[in-house]
Amino acid sequence: MGVTINYERGYDPTVNHKVETDFVRDLAVSFAGQDKVFDLPRPMMGSEDFGYMLAERPGTYFFLGTQRTPNDPPLHHPRYDFNDDILPIGTTFWVELAERYLSRS
Repeated sequence: MGVTINYERGYDPTVNHKVETDFVRDLAVSFAGQDKVFDLPRPMMGSEDFGYMLAERPGTYFFLGTQRTPNDPPLHHPRYDFNDDILPIGTTFWVELAERYLSRS
């Protein structure tokens, strides 16, 4: 009895760059407070096409955090319900990120 394995190479891993990750983390702490910012306890196995961007240019992939409660279904779940309340917070954070990044010397 033999076994056949069909292996398809998918997306490469998404690997953040240290300088950019530290920049975003520092901004997030000053923006939202240390109690709202945390690193994931271990790497995630999801695929993400942003990994191709990070292979070419320095950057970082991060989560804004849109769940209202820990029991809310995550993004891509059939029962996911977008948290409209996060829009002004996310928009303000992205504006602050762009302004700080562009004003670096």
